[in-house]
Amino acid sequence: MLEGKFADGQDSSIIAARLRRENDRLVVVDPDGRILTQSPMAAVVVSSRLGNTPRTLAFSEAVFETDDNDAVDRLFAGSNRVGALLHRLESHLVSVAIAAVMTLGCIYWAVTAGIPAAASHIAFALPAEVVNQIGASSLDLLDELQLEPTELSELELAHVRAVLAPHLLGREHSLHFRKWWPNALALPNGSIVFTDGLVDLIESDEELIAVAYHELGHVENRHFLRSSIQASTIGIALFLITGDVTNMDLLVTVPALLANFAYSREAELEADRYAMDAMSANGIDIAHLKNILLKLERYAGAFDDTDETDDSDNTTGVDESLFSKTSRYLSTHPSTAERMELIDAYMAAQNQ
Repeated sequence: MLEGKFADGQDSSIIAARLRRENDRLVVVDPDGRILTQSPMAAVVVSSRLGNTPRTLAFSEAVFETDDNDAVDRLFAGSNRVGALLHRLESHLVSVAIAAVMTLGCIYWAVTAGIPAAASHIAFALPAEVVNQIGASSLDLLDELQLEPTELSELELAHVRAVLAPHLLGREHSLHFRKWWPNALALPNGSIVFTDGLVDLIESDEELIAVAYHELGHVENRHFLRSSIQASTIGIALFLITGDVTNMDLLVTVPALLANFAYSREAELEADRYAMDAMSANGIDIAHLKNILLKLERYAGAFDDTDETDDSDNTTGVDESLFSKTSRYLSTHPSTAERMELIDAYMAAQNQ
C-alpha cells in the first residue's frame, strides 16, 4: 500500500489517497476505502525517478502522486529497467562526473570537428542557384548596411579590371567596387568587392593580383558559406541545449558576419596558400603578397596608437571613423607574423 495524493483530472482538487496492487491491476482508494480509479498495471505510466522528487502514476486522465520512490521501484521492478539504471547512475558522483566529462568532450568534438566538417560538405553540395542568390543578397545587404558607392575614377576602375582580367578568365567571377576602409570581400557567388581604401593603398599591379588571388581562395573553398552554415548550426545547437533564443537574433549576427567576414584562422591561411600557388604558377613574386599584408597591418596599427584620427592624413578616400577597433580588416585574421611565417616557408621551399 502506497500513501499519496490523487487528482481525478476533472477539477483542481487534490485528496489524500492510497494505491494498492490487486493481481495485475492497480487500484487507488480514498481514506475510507472507496475506489477512486483503477487500471491494468501495463496501462499506467510511471514517471522516471529523479532523486527524491515525488513520482506520478498516470491513470488515463487521473494522477496518483507519492513520495515513496522505493515502493514504486519495487512495485514496478523489472518493468522499467532503463529508469532504474539511470537512477543508479545519477546517484553516484563518479558516474555523474564521467557523464559530464563525456558530454563536454562530445560538445567540444562537435564544435571543433563535427560541425565544421558537416558545414564544409553542405557548402559544396548547395546548388549553384542557391549560391548565386546568397551572393547577390549578401552584396545588397552590405550596400544597405556598410558600403557606399565607389568614388574611384573611371580610369582607375578600368585599370584594375584590365590588370585582373587575365587572372579571372574562365572563371565565373565579377568585380565590384565600393567606398570603405581598406578591404576586399569575396561573396559566395564568386563576386569580389574591392574597396576604394584598398585600391588607394595598393602601389603595384602585383599587389592587386595577390589580393585578388587571396579572395579567389575564399571563393574556391567556399569559406563564406562554410562559416555561415557553421555559425547557424552552432546557434541552433545552443538553442536546442539551452532553450535560449536571445543569442540568435539574425538581424544582429548576419550583418556582423557580412561586415567582418569572420573566417577562421585556418580559412585565412588556406586562402593565403591558394594565392601563393596561383602567383607562383603565373610567375608573380610571392613577396608582393607579403607587401600588401604589411601595408594593411601598418594601416590598422595607425589606429591603435590614438583614439582620434587626423583627417589631414587620410589618403584612403574613406571615412576613417568607420575603421573602429572592433571592425578592422585584421580583426578576424591570423596575426600578420603568422602569415609572414607561412609566406617565408613557402618561398624557402620554392628556392630549394
